[in-house]
Order: sequence, then structure tokens, then C-alpha cells
Amino acid sequence: MRRPARRHAVSAAVNIGAVERAVSVAGGALLALSGLSRRSWARTPLVGVGAILVYRGARGHSYLYERIGIDRANAPIEIEQAVTINRKPEEVYAFWRQLENLPRFMRHLRSVKQESPTRSHWTAQTALTGRTLEWDSEITEDKPNELIRWRSVPDGSIQHSGEVRFRAAPGARGTEVHVRMEYRPIVGVAVGAAMYPFTRQTLKEEMRRLKHVMEAGEIPTTEGQPAGRGR
Repeated sequence: MRRPARRHAVSAAVNIGAVERAVSVAGGALLALSGLSRRSWARTPLVGVGAILVYRGARGHSYLYERIGIDRANAPIEIEQAVTINRKPEEVYAFWRQLENLPRFMRHLRSVKQESPTRSHWTAQTALTGRTLEWDSEITEDKPNELIRWRSVPDGSIQHSGEVRFRAAPGARGTEVHVRMEYRPIVGVAVGAAMYPFTRQTLKEEMRRLKHVMEAGEIPTTEGQPAGRGR
């Protein structure tokens, strides 16, 4: 007598990273909308695949990943950007080192409060959900006019680390500013999925705002336009 095939136990644990979840939901939604707008034979497949991708991203679980032992649920969100500012390295460093200045050009930050020479309290807001995130950070390395490196302390809404490097630009063109940030959600992957598109898409704009603040002394009010000099 033939025995019935045994089913492998599967779980619904989250094993997809925040970035991949966001891409899956967004891509699935676009496919589904594209399918709904068609009247050809492609309508059903597009809507079907789109729905599967949205479901996959919303649940945060991939059965394929589970089968082959992949777990990306805690994959960090990393972003980098660089800008050249027509100011001396010591000037740009001093502005950034005064951490309360960061929300002036970083829109995802609501506030940064310096609590000691090396410790500060950060408050941010996610783009899609409007959820408020708070954490404490400490400066782990500080080289005047060259480097500031920081990381969050335990028990915050997210694990966060970053660094900013200041280097004299060739040809006496000011300062090259290189920024790297990493977020690792710990209160739920959905927070990271909501925060990632905002931070990723706007970091370049935030660096443009920093350039404008340092060179013109004010923040541009019209987003997306080239930075200009103040009057």
C-alpha cells in the first residue's frame, strides 16, 4: 500500500527584509494596476502575479526562502550619499557636530537633543505611516574636521549607526562630505519598510539642503530645484 506523501512543516515567520518587502508590495501593486487597466489575455496573469507579490510583502514571508534556509528579516537598511560644499572642512564639521542642526536639513528627523558631549536623543517620523521613532545615540569616534561616527544605544525603537567624513575637495573647491547611515528595525519590520523609501529617496535632497544651508545660510523652500545662492 502506498503511503501518502508527507507534507513538510512550514511556518509563517517573517524571513524577508524590510527593503525587499517594500519593493515587493510596490512592484506587486504596479503589476496589479497595470493588469486591471488591460482588456487582453495578459490581464489575469498580471493581476495574479501582482497580488502574490503584495501578499508576500505584506506577510513578510517567503516559503522558498524557508525551504533553502534564507532569513533576511533583520537585514539592515543602508544608505550613502556625498556632496561637495563650498566651505572649509572645519566649518562643515562644526555645523554637523552641533547635532541639533541635523533636523534643519534632514526631514526624516523631527529633533535631535544633545544630552552630553557624546550622547543625544533622536526623534524621527516614518514617511508612510507617520509613526514616531525615538532612540538615544552615542558618538563612538570623533576626529575634528575629519570624521564623526555614531551608533544608537540599546532599547530604542531602532538600531541606527552612521558616519560622516569631511575631506578637502580637490582644487580648493571646499569640502567633500560623505555620509553613510544604517537602520535596523527592532520593533517590527514594517517600520523599516515604511521608513526605508523615504530615507533612501530623500537623502540626496537632504544633502542638497545641507549644501544650501552652509553656502547660503537658509533652507530652500522649493524642493527639487537646483540649490542657489542666498541674497
